[in-house]
This record gives sequence, structure tokens and C-alpha cells, in this order.
Amino acid sequence: MFFTYVLFVALVNLMLGFASAVYLAHRHRLALSAAPSARRAPQAPYPPLATNAAPAVAPAPSRTVPESAPAVEPADRPANSAAAVALPETAPDASRVEQVAPVPDTSQAKAPSPPALESAVRAVSADPPVAASANPRPVTIEEQVVAAAGQHLGRYQQTVAEIDERLRHCVQEPSREEIQACLQSLVSANDGFQTCREEVQQGADKLRQSSAGFEPLCETLQQAVRKQSEEIQATEAAVRSFDYDADLSAGCRQIVDHTCKLLEGTDGLRDSLSEAQIGVARDQQRLAGIDASQRRDPLTELESRAGLEATLADWWADETVRTRQLCAALMDIDQFSQLNDQYGHRLGDRILHSIAAVLRAESRGECRASRFTGETFFVLFPDVDLQFATNLIERIRQTVELTHFRYQDYDIRTTVSCGVTEVTAADDQPNLLARLDGTLKEAKRYGRNRTFLHEGKYPTPVIPPNFSLEERDVHL
Repeated sequence: MFFTYVLFVALVNLMLGFASAVYLAHRHRLALSAAPSARRAPQAPYPPLATNAAPAVAPAPSRTVPESAPAVEPADRPANSAAAVALPETAPDASRVEQVAPVPDTSQAKAPSPPALESAVRAVSADPPVAASANPRPVTIEEQVVAAAGQHLGRYQQTVAEIDERLRHCVQEPSREEIQACLQSLVSANDGFQTCREEVQQGADKLRQSSAGFEPLCETLQQAVRKQSEEIQATEAAVRSFDYDADLSAGCRQIVDHTCKLLEGTDGLRDSLSEAQIGVARDQQRLAGIDASQRRDPLTELESRAGLEATLADWWADETVRTRQLCAALMDIDQFSQLNDQYGHRLGDRILHSIAAVLRAESRGECRASRFTGETFFVLFPDVDLQFATNLIERIRQTVELTHFRYQDYDIRTTVSCGVTEVTAADDQPNLLARLDGTLKEAKRYGRNRTFLHEGKYPTPVIPPNFSLEERDVHL
């Protein structure tokens, strides 16, 4: 009798244990399918960026974040600022290297960097090639004209940048013959801008004929050309009045002020031409067919603005029900025009390239980064939650802040301001960009060198997590 009782109790316990195991397994499957921040594998056609970076470069922040991480209040945060958002910090990485070098500038000879750094940079800078369209579409006349204007503008900008660099050397070591050669080259380059101006005008006329909706864009293009033409006239007047018998160094400094304005104008005109190219493709519903060569920015080796627009169009075309998570950020270099004025456009380009390399090294395949405009980067975070995206952007911001950009005897420091938001089901491209732009402006307004977060109502400052990062050198 006693043996029967023991056997009965054992059988009941076994059945209860089996039932409990089935129930818990079912709950676990439900939890995984319903978790909003669970990491999901990206779906085609949006593969993650390449992760074949060199081992010497720090890996991306861990997704495991301590719940009790202390939040550090920024020292220059105004007392009347909005309530800050405290983010748990990502676990610090002890394997970070202290030095990251940019990809060598192929436009002129430079001193070679150490072999280990060169291999690391090549790996960090390697992106998967953009696949060409299987059925290439014919290029419209409007696109041909805009592309031709962009090519002429690029050559003009490169020539003026070279002259600007030579004149800066003349400020330090004046040479009458070198100054005369520079001024003659500058006059010749400005005369050549006439071709670009005519092509922009022709492109604006074609856009007006194709659609009345392009009128604001055409007016922006023409305003940029008029501004550049006015600065060319002012530069030519300064060249004609140059006094070779006076202080040559001071005279060169005045001409450099004009070359800075010329280069700043070409930056604005380049962005306007890019907007025109995208506007044509969007109007004709051809964003997905943008040529592969136009999806890559040659300076930073990130996606171009056109590549970003094509990526967004593809995402929204595939995600009709908007179930996948998508976050976005704008990152802008603070007071970049002052860097260009002080050190020259060529050195500014190297800083841009180096910051793009930092962005890629820190993101490690967790985002898709593009050069949005001159010194502004756009970052997309497919299939990650807002907390992780904000943590990664904040880590990049702090990394740039701690970086010494070294060139010859210069130790250049700069910062970035960032705005982050999550893409909602009701968003389209204009709404998303407007929200991000407003969030970035708040970061600028509250003192720069900070990150602001927009969670649906209004931008709020992010309290910087303590990542325990170290200062590093980047040799330009």
C-alpha cells in the first residue's frame, strides 16, 4: 500500500513538472515575438553595413547596458533648459586604440602613415559596393544638365581650393612670382565658372518647363549662382587692386578672405544641385534607379544625399505596414566654416573625411551613414530601438570631442551637435527631416556639442552617459 502511494505521488509530480515546462516555453516564445526592442535580422534589400573592420578598431557598443549607470550632467547646460533624458551608458571597451588615421588624401602627396594604421583605416573605410541596377533607366535631359553643372562646379572648386592653399603659404612666406601665378590662375578659374553658370541656368529652365513645382528649387539655384557671381566680381576687383609694392603678406591675406567666400559659395551651390537632382528623381519616381556612382560621396566615402534618398524610398516601399523599427539622426560639425576660414578648405576636407571614418569605426554595421550636406551627416538605424540609437550617436559625439586632429604644428579640436528621433508610421521624408532639423537646431541653440532627442512632442537634451573614453590623435 505504501509503495503504491509513493508511486502515485511521483507520477503526479512528473505530470505537473511537464505541464509547467510546456507553459513556460509557450510564454517564452510569446515574449520573444512581442518584445519591442528585440533585435531582428534586417530583411532584404537592406543588409547591414560591412563588418570587416580591422581588429585594432574598437567594436560597436554592447547592447547590454547597466541599469544603474550614472548620468553626467553637461557642465555648460543652461539652467533653464528642458528636462534632460538620462540614458544608460554602454559598457566601456578596453580594446580601443588611441589613434585613428584617415584614408590618405589622393589629391596630393602626404607623409605615409604607419602600416598598422593604414590597414585599419582601409578596413574601416570599406563599404560594400553599391549594386548597379539590373535594368538601367535612360537619363533625362534635366538630369544630364544638372550632372554636367555639378561636374564643372567640382573642377572649379578643386582649382580654387588649390589656389587658396598656395596663397596661405604665401601669407607665411611671401613670394612675388608665386603670388602673381596664383592670382592669374584665380582669374582664369573664375572665367571658367561662366560655363557652370550657363549650365545651371539651362538646368533651371528645363526644370521649369517640366514642372511648375520646381519653381522654388530653380529660384534657390539661381540665387546661389548670383551670390557666387557677385563674389567673383569682388575677387576680381581685389586682384586688380593688389599692390605688389606694399605688404605682400597682408595682401595675400585679403585675397584668401575672398577665396574662402568663393569656396563657401560653391558648397552652397553643390548642395542646391544635389537637391535638384533628387527633386527630379523624386518627381519622376526614379529614386530607386539613381546611378550607383551617384550614391557615394567621394570625399567621405559614405553614402551621398542621393544614396540616402534612395535608401529611404526603398525602405518605405518595402515597409508598407511600418512594423520594423527605424531611427534616424542628424550630426553637424560645430562652427565648421570657421575651421575652413582659419585652416583652409583642403584641411577642412580632411577633417570631414576623418570624422566620417570615426563615425564608421564606432557604428560598426549598426547604421547607414551618409553625407547629407556640406558638414552634416545623416544616420539611419534599421531595426534598433531609440535608446540604442541615441547611445551610439552620443558615443560618436564624445569620441569626436576627445579627438585631436593634428596637421603639421596644428592641434585642431572640434565638436559635433546631434539630433535623434524614431521614425513613426505616419512619417514621410519631409516630416522626418523637419523634425530632425528642429531637434538639431535645439542642440545648437543650447550651446552646441550635445545631443537632443525627439520622442514625439518636443526636443529634450540627453544627459551624456559616461563611456570612459580616452583622448586620441588623428593625423591629417
